[in-house]
Amino acid sequence: MWSKDTGRSRERPPAQAEDDNIAFVVDASALLAYLLGEPGGEVLERVFRQCLDCGSKVTVSAHELLTVYSEVVKKDPAALEDIITLLHQLPLEVAALTHECAVETARVLAVRPEFQPNQAVTAHLSAITGATLLTCDGVFETGEKTLNIAKKGPPQR
Repeated sequence: MWSKDTGRSRERPPAQAEDDNIAFVVDASALLAYLLGEPGGEVLERVFRQCLDCGSKVTVSAHELLTVYSEVVKKDPAALEDIITLLHQLPLEVAALTHECAVETARVLAVRPEFQPNQAVTAHLSAITGATLLTCDGVFETGEKTLNIAKKGPPQR
């Protein structure tokens, strides 16, 4: 079962992700595009605004969030605290990796060996919540529940 830690209150016990109004699951590539102003970041910005307006949530796995923080530290260690503060202001819930999730993620890896563990966690989180996965990573197949926000769509007429 997935639990979340918003970082907003240390006293409050984490709620279960299944009980929340989760509309989107986001991976590190999409969050980094948003934070760095790269292609696809503007889509995630609109998603965050929409979720704030309607009360929906965007979820990221703790593993993907660690990847984001790691990339921030590599590029500019002084920016880490600002990034943490910014992310806490967004309708972003963090899903912890539990034993059950680790088992299910390993099963995903068994059938999708091209995935890295963090990608398999994200795919599993999207599957169990029914939320649309937002990514800038080409390893995910774009489909009904997955949207590569960095890809350009067909030309507008």
